[in-house]
Amino acid sequence: MRKTAIILTILLTLSVLLTSCAPSEPSGGDESYRVIVTTDALYELVGAIGGGHVTVTNLLPTGAEPHDFEPKPRDVADALAAELFIYNGLGLDAWAAQLAATKTEGMSLAAAEAVPNVIDGDPHVWLSPTGATELARILRDALTVADPANAEAYAENCDLLTDKLAVLRDDYAEKFAQVKQRTFVTGHEAFAYLARDFDLTQRSVEGLYAEGEPTAKQLAELVDFCRDNGVTTIFAESGATQAVADTLARECGATVVTLYTIEFAQDSLTFTERMETNLSRLYEALR
Repeated sequence: MRKTAIILTILLTLSVLLTSCAPSEPSGGDESYRVIVTTDALYELVGAIGGGHVTVTNLLPTGAEPHDFEPKPRDVADALAAELFIYNGLGLDAWAAQLAATKTEGMSLAAAEAVPNVIDGDPHVWLSPTGATELARILRDALTVADPANAEAYAENCDLLTDKLAVLRDDYAEKFAQVKQRTFVTGHEAFAYLARDFDLTQRSVEGLYAEGEPTAKQLAELVDFCRDNGVTTIFAESGATQAVADTLARECGATVVTLYTIEFAQDSLTFTERMETNLSRLYEALR
């Protein structure tokens, strides 16, 4: 494995955050490039773009939240030894940023921090078709820098993925343009990018990281908001507790429907399948 380190910088029209050194040659005769990631969204996107040229490992166990995950010593060792370590950034996985700062070989990339037009430090870029497309292209570029021999394959695979996302975006842009109810209420403030894609407004029970429960006053204000604005559906995060969402729904006569945050593996569905499910459920509630 090649040990010589050089500083890598990706300069496209994006400010891609790369830290530490150049990639090493894959070891043991294995031609795939070893990539470690920190969320299921990154796992799916890198896998789709890398195809058979990469081996992707997600450090995050099924059901774990990237915000408060505590890596074990083996996780730390794997991240530091990877040819390419990709984490989300923007505070979602702060522990991963600390690991990247100590990495002395290979590349590190805070992928979401390279996306243009970030919404107030919101890390949930991947949950909108536009954000996912921008993220996919950033990942394509990182893989290309790390493994230029397979640049053509990465470009082709990225185009296939972003074409699917474009179909979803265009299809639902037409649908959402016709709905009268343009405000939706979520348990977790994770869907601002999706709202921006389709000119919708999100209100939420909890903040960006689902930290803590709302006060009685905040909950009462949300109940009044839902009643005043004809909100009939409260969206809860799939895989997480929905007690507060249930309470809010009961108080304002609404039903609870789940949305995927795609932070960890869920229901054996792919990235695009979960995104399409989210869009379909949201549209059905607003139509």
